[in-house]
Amino acid sequence: CGSSAGKEREQNRSDPSFPLSPSTPNTTSDIVVDMMSASEASSAVKPAATAASVVGREILLHPLVVVNLTDHLNRCRGAGMGGEKMIGVLLGKATGKEVEIFTSFEVPLLSGQLDKIDIAYMVDRRALMQKNFPDFEIVGWYSIGSHNATDFERACYRQIEEHCEAPLLVTLATNQIGSQQRVLPLYLYEGEFVQQEQGRSLTFVEKQYTLKPEEAERIAVDQVAFLSSSEDSHAGESFSKQMKSFKSATEMLIEQIQVVLSYVVKTKSGAIKPDASVLRMIASLTDRLPSLDAPELVQPVKQETDQAVVMGTLSSLTQAADSITIASSKLTMGIDKLSRKGIYF
Repeated sequence: CGSSAGKEREQNRSDPSFPLSPSTPNTTSDIVVDMMSASEASSAVKPAATAASVVGREILLHPLVVVNLTDHLNRCRGAGMGGEKMIGVLLGKATGKEVEIFTSFEVPLLSGQLDKIDIAYMVDRRALMQKNFPDFEIVGWYSIGSHNATDFERACYRQIEEHCEAPLLVTLATNQIGSQQRVLPLYLYEGEFVQQEQGRSLTFVEKQYTLKPEEAERIAVDQVAFLSSSEDSHAGESFSKQMKSFKSATEMLIEQIQVVLSYVVKTKSGAIKPDASVLRMIASLTDRLPSLDAPELVQPVKQETDQAVVMGTLSSLTQAADSITIASSKLTMGIDKLSRKGIYF
């Protein structure tokens, strides 16, 4: 009886609409962790599909998208822009009836036009993302603020549709964040056109989705949940303690490496009598280390180096552009003052 009850609880936890126990701190990262555990528990036995789910698409959502959305919201709130519309683009893969959403990026609105997306920025950003992830394509967009889709989302749909077939919409309901029910305030919709007397009308139909975490995402979300649910008075104190532990471990590792290096140097110079067993242990240890000349490591290192060079170049160009702007403003002010005195160039 107890085992059947446990299975029933795990099956209920796999449903995004099922409220989880509010016994622990109610944060988005905690809820994501709970849902990842529940999805693993229920992955072996899937419930019977309804007629809507058979003809519809199976949607897999990675936790990185949830982290990106909450980070976007927190940064906008910190900058005092919490009341403005916040949108972005979803990237992933669409294979047959399966859509897998891997990540996302923010997209600004055109200045003075609150229902117009900066399409040029979106296209450029997608091109940059596809250099590192050539298989990723636009599968939809997200909107932060309201639970239900509004006229704003309908206007965005028609713009995104030009770059994606049947785009999906993910909404983050900010009014449900921090509520007593531990439900992930994330909703997914699919646009459908309905024929009416006035013509075709766009409606959004809510769809079920499944969280599909990878190992790296699980580690990251677990760490965020640990920091957010820490008993310390401030999250900064917990982060500081964690960094101190990393520093201590790194310093200890450096000390041990220096001891081994000193032994090898003194043995080679003849200051210490060679010990065959110790040298074999050192040789075995060094054989475990990856070689930087390996083909599988050369390309990633080169890619990271190129990215660092590009970022440095962009920073220099930005500083140069700022300097030019300041110089131009000063020159304009000087010419204006001279023109008022009757001196012209």
